[in-house]
Amino acid sequence: MRSIIHILPALILPLLILSCRKGELQEKRYFGKISMTIKNLPGASTVMLYFDNEKLDSLPAGRSGLQFPLPAGKQGKLALYDARQGQFLADTLITIPRDSMLEFNFAYGPEIGIQKFVGKEGTRVDPDSVYIQFFNNLDPNLYPKTKYGLQVVRIDPETGEFSILPTKMQNMEWKKLHPEIMKVKLYNDNGFIYTYAAQLTDPDTGEVITQPDGFEYITGFPSGDYYSGKFMILTLYFNVPNNSVEIIGTEI
Repeated sequence: MRSIIHILPALILPLLILSCRKGELQEKRYFGKISMTIKNLPGASTVMLYFDNEKLDSLPAGRSGLQFPLPAGKQGKLALYDARQGQFLADTLITIPRDSMLEFNFAYGPEIGIQKFVGKEGTRVDPDSVYIQFFNNLDPNLYPKTKYGLQVVRIDPETGEFSILPTKMQNMEWKKLHPEIMKVKLYNDNGFIYTYAAQLTDPDTGEVITQPDGFEYITGFPSGDYYSGKFMILTLYFNVPNNSVEIIGTEI
């Protein structure tokens, strides 16, 4: 009987140790998530997503909110590649949060020269404003200079007064996204909506360039409630039927 009593503690103790160790492992098995959206921009293709050099998935442009669970606390690079060409696009160093999710939006539009992370942190805009960047897609046969300037004109809805905004785009190169990001107010102090237009300028003289249709103002500028708090790429192009330069806006 004594031998059994002496043996029991020797058997129970290892089981208790194993039980504690097992409990510790379970407590440490925490997870977090990342969510990725690939913006559907001109020329976009499927993007491969990697974390810490391991492929997570291939994401088609336009798919939003795809989620991936990962071990909490793990740090590594979140990287994206063009699936067709294998070309590196961008990366960012992240740490997976515990029991929560990191949300990412990636804007990839080869035709408008953009490939970057955008979202709450990168593109926070006041609700009374819109952020804009210009992309020069003018016909080089009609606009042969390698670079052009551009200025934005604001028309007050109450007074009709025209004013040129202080921020001006210099050295706008063909088929390139201009690096300057402009914040534009949508409403005046009384809440009325501003109207905007753009003017091309000669890079050498600074003079405004008159368009083939005889006007100097370029239309298609974002204006109104729809653009409140948005980030837009504005593409300059030549509208052949209208014989004029116009703007196409792409939301990112």
